[in-house]
Amino acid sequence: MANWLITIKTLRNWQTCREHGIWGAPRDLSRYVKPGDTLIIYCSEVKAFIAVCKVVSEWYREDKPLWPDEIKEGKIKYPNRVRIEVLKEGHLPVLNVLDKLTFIKPEHKELKRWGIYFMGTLANFRRPIPDQDLELVMRLFR
Repeated sequence: MANWLITIKTLRNWQTCREHGIWGAPRDLSRYVKPGDTLIIYCSEVKAFIAVCKVVSEWYREDKPLWPDEIKEGKIKYPNRVRIEVLKEGHLPVLNVLDKLTFIKPEHKELKRWGIYFMGTLANFRRPIPDQDLELVMRLFR
């Protein structure tokens, strides 16, 4: 099982994920994210970790808009979907734990370039997140 860092743009989109038990992506990530994997959800709107979820299904495609930004724009932006189960929710600003996160290289922390690790749908350059970082986030959620 692997831990993945997922970036979601808005809290409204996260609310939709939580309400429907679904996470969606613009492209097929099935070669990376598998059933049983853990998703660490980061919201760029608030620059904080907001949830940890478990993937509980295989990937599938959907042709109906679900998220607020899809509905507003009238187009499907996240057709590749997977069912999720929320394990824990909270609010943990990244800056509060930046010095403790091991997946971010120290030189990027010093240069304030940590944001590059949170870019993309499957963040951290599509590399899994170490268990110790997952445990840290879960322990410090408030």
